Amino acid sequence: MTVVDVHLDLRGVRCPMNYIRTKLKLDELDPGQVLEVFIDEGEAVRGLPMGLRDEGHEILLTEAVHPGYRVIIRKR
Repeated sequence: MTVVDVHLDLRGVRCPMNYIRTKLKLDELDPGQVLEVFIDEGEAVRGLPMGLRDEGHEILLTEAVHPGYRVIIRKR
């Protein structure tokens, strides 16, 4: 089980603000720390994990929750 260092609930926050707020939160973390983000389904769940992975962060989990999705990210 992965220990989460920081939680961020962005359900109801539209793209691209949910991506920007996730990036800002990751900037506050040390490499190796884990961020849990809750987002809405749709564009957010398609774009956020892919964009963060492209930047070198590790996506540990993307799962459906009610409502929305939970994404767990390890900062590079």
